[in-house]
Amino acid sequence: MTQYTARVLILGSDSAQTQTLAKFFRQKGFHSSCDDYAVAFDTITDDHNPDLVLMLTSSDWHGASDLFEMLKDEQKTSRIPIVVQAENPEASFRRRCFAFHIDDLVTGKPSN
Repeated sequence: MTQYTARVLILGSDSAQTQTLAKFFRQKGFHSSCDDYAVAFDTITDDHNPDLVLMLTSSDWHGASDLFEMLKDEQKTSRIPIVVQAENPEASFRRRCFAFHIDDLVTGKPSN
């Protein structure tokens, strides 16, 4: 298996889902870790600088939006790509995501 140096940080409130995706990325040769929104900003601004942030959203828009804002406002983290996965996002959710300058929005439920 090819080993990559890219680091993926997976954020979400569903521990089982984030762990499953972290395992998937590790099996593909990427370094991956997962956190919830509450500790994510501290994790990112310390020594762990991910190359990609994958955010799994739920109904916790406030946790996600606070994190979007913090990441994009901080010089050290403003260039980290953010990809948001949302199962069935409404148009207003899509507009809010792109208002925070996320890099991509993936719709649908992740599968193995």
